Amino acid sequence: MNGKGDTYRPVSKDYAKKYDQIEWRRKLISLETWNTGRRKIILDDNPKQNGIKCPDCGLELYDIDRNSILTSLPPQTKIWCDGCHYTGFRVL
Repeated sequence: MNGKGDTYRPVSKDYAKKYDQIEWRRKLISLETWNTGRRKIILDDNPKQNGIKCPDCGLELYDIDRNSILTSLPPQTKIWCDGCHYTGFRVL
């Protein structure tokens, strides 16, 4: 400290070692694993087929998040295909 309000304090080696041993730091998952899990949750909790054919594979599309709407003009909602994993938006 130089007496001018600086609050920098060097970190001790013991503190750094304890920080590295925190249990949650060892249980990190990859972004891909997270996204796969979230997709399953969204489809399990909120699936609603909308009667629109997928432009890529021809299966019926799902509205995957009925709780959120893009406030664009016109408003849109997110859609997803379970067959080919196509994603996009449709006008409401």
